[in-house]
Amino acid sequence: MLFHIEADQGTQIVGWLMPDNPSETPSVLVILPDGKEIEVIATLAKPEVVETLRDAFGFHHATGIIGFLIDETIFPNLAEMQEFEIVSKDGRVPIYRRFQISRHLEKHFCYFDVAVMPQRRIQRALRDHFTLCYPQAQRYPMETLLALIVNRSATSVAVTGRPSFTRHISSFREKGYTVVALLRDPYEELAERLVFIKTLAQSRAGHLLPFFLSDALDLIEFASDMPIGDPKSIMAKFRGATPGQREALTSPMTRLFACGIDEVPQHRHVSLALDNLAGIDLVGVRSRFTDFCSVLATMLERDVLGVEKLDVPNNVAELCGVLAQLGIVSDLLEHDLNLYAHASKAVDAGLDGV
Repeated sequence: MLFHIEADQGTQIVGWLMPDNPSETPSVLVILPDGKEIEVIATLAKPEVVETLRDAFGFHHATGIIGFLIDETIFPNLAEMQEFEIVSKDGRVPIYRRFQISRHLEKHFCYFDVAVMPQRRIQRALRDHFTLCYPQAQRYPMETLLALIVNRSATSVAVTGRPSFTRHISSFREKGYTVVALLRDPYEELAERLVFIKTLAQSRAGHLLPFFLSDALDLIEFASDMPIGDPKSIMAKFRGATPGQREALTSPMTRLFACGIDEVPQHRHVSLALDNLAGIDLVGVRSRFTDFCSVLATMLERDVLGVEKLDVPNNVAELCGVLAQLGIVSDLLEHDLNLYAHASKAVDAGLDGV
């Protein structure tokens, strides 16, 4: 899916949305402050856009009717409205919010974080400071992610999560994003993943797991029945992991910052990840989260994260201690442990002036 807002003239908003299904007439949803949703179906032919997208990306559309018009026949007070959002009907991808100079930063911001558990307070804070926010960005197809990164109609965008660093960093740089990363002790991150997956799997929201783990689906089956309180059973669980599960467990931080699509982390990727991290605007570690927030607030001239500490599920610290004693786990996290040791040392030196 690709999209673009061509104009917001106050009394009307014009844009287009190219769906993945070439026979589909696309729709957008306008979400009002009270939660009411109004569907707007494309009615405008955009043959030039369709031709351009076909040549650039191989996209096709059967009719070329991909343009939509939102005006005062739909919303009589559209010119005065501020608190509404336009999203795609299919997938609910954010497409447009009006920039509010009193609230929103006129900046582009990317926050890389390998964690699978969402920090909802941070997501809410970012939404207060940026017009368009894309949490869990790794879930988007490549073309859609590229469209939202380079969105020419948006001056205030925040992208967070685990999008492929090697694939997208050049686009972030070309668009002028402030790019930051927050690293974490690999044992602690794995412990949180296992606790989060098991907790969610046993809840009514278990169907959301593929949303949070779109890039590591093999972990869902592995962790859903993890015997968290039994060290011997945990050992047996790791020994019985399938090849796909072992790959999903292997050094996710090194994978994020150094590996291409379908690459498995190797020793050489550690130095590549360190080089890549050295080239972005800010790198922090969770153990010094307050310092990370302080430096970031100075950099952006605003505290966009809005929290003093991050949420951590119960049992993570205890499970982290168990995992750190298991050689099979240390082998799976070998490259991340190496990467984190080097990166955290550099962070400490930078913050402490060593």
